[in-house]
Amino acid sequence: MSKYAKMLPLEEVAKIYSGVGQKSPKTAFGDGGCPWVRVEDLQNTSVKTTSRYLTKEGMKNTKVSPVGTVFFSKTGTIGKVGIAAKSMAPSNNIIAVEFDPEQIYPLYGMYCLSALQKEFTAEAQGAVYDSLRVSTFRKFKIPVPSMDYQKHIATELDRINNAILFQKSNNENIQKLVYAVFNNSFTSQVESVINQQNGLYLSDYVDILMNGAPKTTQPDNETVRYVSTAILDDWEILFGEVPVVSINSAPSDRFLLRSGDIVMNRINSIERLGRCGIFTKDSNIRTVFGQNTMRLRANKNLNPFFLFIWLTHPFIKHYIQTQAKNSTSFQSTLSKQAVNDIPLPIVDKKEQDEFAVEFEKYLAYIQNANQIIVKLQELQNIWFDRIHLLQNTNIVSEIENDIKYKEKHFWVNSLGVECYYDNYLECIQVPVCDKTTLNISDLPQGVEIQFLNPIRDVNDSLYGSLGHIRVYRIDMGTVRVTQMLPLAYRIDQNDLNSDINEKLEDSDMLSEQQDFGYLRNSRDVKFEYGQAVESLFTEDILNMPNPYNRFEKLPDKARSFIKQALSRFQQAVYEEFLLALQPLACHMIRKQVLLRTINDDFSCYTIQDVIATVHLLENTGLIERRQGLQLSYYDTYLQGEKRRVIQDHRGRSIGIDTWVWTVLRG
Repeated sequence: MSKYAKMLPLEEVAKIYSGVGQKSPKTAFGDGGCPWVRVEDLQNTSVKTTSRYLTKEGMKNTKVSPVGTVFFSKTGTIGKVGIAAKSMAPSNNIIAVEFDPEQIYPLYGMYCLSALQKEFTAEAQGAVYDSLRVSTFRKFKIPVPSMDYQKHIATELDRINNAILFQKSNNENIQKLVYAVFNNSFTSQVESVINQQNGLYLSDYVDILMNGAPKTTQPDNETVRYVSTAILDDWEILFGEVPVVSINSAPSDRFLLRSGDIVMNRINSIERLGRCGIFTKDSNIRTVFGQNTMRLRANKNLNPFFLFIWLTHPFIKHYIQTQAKNSTSFQSTLSKQAVNDIPLPIVDKKEQDEFAVEFEKYLAYIQNANQIIVKLQELQNIWFDRIHLLQNTNIVSEIENDIKYKEKHFWVNSLGVECYYDNYLECIQVPVCDKTTLNISDLPQGVEIQFLNPIRDVNDSLYGSLGHIRVYRIDMGTVRVTQMLPLAYRIDQNDLNSDINEKLEDSDMLSEQQDFGYLRNSRDVKFEYGQAVESLFTEDILNMPNPYNRFEKLPDKARSFIKQALSRFQQAVYEEFLLALQPLACHMIRKQVLLRTINDDFSCYTIQDVIATVHLLENTGLIERRQGLQLSYYDTYLQGEKRRVIQDHRGRSIGIDTWVWTVLRG
């Protein structure tokens, strides 16, 4: 399966046209015609139903798109996509793309457009709303690999997308259950409000602050998390999705959010007016609510969770729409008086708190589901990166034509991850997690790949073990798997004979510290296309007989100190010294720890944390300091560039302190 990709304009691989609007809504919409696709209908990639249908009258002045047409939003939110499950008519905010099936697999075409959303957005221009011209869209070039590879990418992305939709569907069901519990718990109180028999008013129990912080581009401003109308969806405000913007620092305290605060859309389209979000946790990062929103803060007599569910109740949604002031710009507004007069049911505070306890359980379930969705989206982005990689034909060609890795110093794998060639070890080091996502056929030909061992707990029997596996792809059907078996060298001479010493010296795989070396045990394995790298890591390969382990060579008291006194991060840093074939600088240690971390557990640790740990290890005698080495690094990495020596402000080379593992005695 070839991964070569041509960059072709969309107009060469598809029939492209814009949808049309309806000038007579009263006669255009109803029954008897086909579905009418709007931007808000592009939610689940497969468009099966729409919120509006055309009448036969409405179909007279529109174009109906066949099954398999990819719809692309060109106005407002640029780049939302969906594929027609039946014949449908696109609205005037939609570009219809009928891909040539001889050149583009439609499902690949849809995911390709989705992967390139940022590029399309950059091409869009507009005074009030961003809008992408159809003429610009036609000229836009997309990568067109072989049909087999298109289907491979589309299948994987569809599998991930279906898993995301499954989680989101579960979340929607849980939310419906919350409202059912609310209605069952407070039936009489809610009916009293609906029938206007009795009730309270929002202004009596809630501090209402209209109009949030405006953005700014002026100097000396403050960077904060900014809750805008776009992210309010009648549920918890997801902190990770809140963008960072600059605002004027002078009045920023006035707009700060705290746990329990509710943010509501005050100016928006009529469908989204009144959308809410609740801020459930305080954060050490300052967070404010933005323009066109308002902040609602319940007093001590009103539970914020009870208030939030009430504000998203269908009755309040109806109230807001009836009280909205509409304008010719298709925006609706809520006045301060309308918000003050929002009715509240009379419910005892104790009953509110009891409901809040139940609500938090449902909230926790959805929070866990959202974490799963985030992981799935990360995996989705990996496949999107593959599509991005196809755009760079130079890189793809270099990979396919077996580049000289010693000269290039890097390999961009098929997941879009940059992996570096280690001149000392004569191999490319790859994060351990990639063995579960890379296929053997993805590996470059003619160079060894070392899949780094994961971060291990100090109580793990393999902590400090130097053994590892290397993979060398010989051709399109054969791979060499090499077991790198570490053996003691000259420290424990009684355990070794001269033959092993000679093998270690001849293989040139000795540690600079001369305490161990590697013996190779290789075997050639046949593989099939699509076979995962992980399948090569079999039990007989991984179970190495009595491997040399530097940690086990330490005295009992030293090992006990490491287990009890060092944190997991400090243990991981120390293991880098145990695994090192050469002196390590702090920059290298942090990079290696992050490479070996499966889920990036230590991403929050900075180089200062590494330096502090190194000084601790030095003071305890576990490592030894060496000075005066001049090491070269990338300041900011650019593909293909050579490393350069770090220099000071006068252009003088900076000597970097390094440390090596120390063999303790006694």
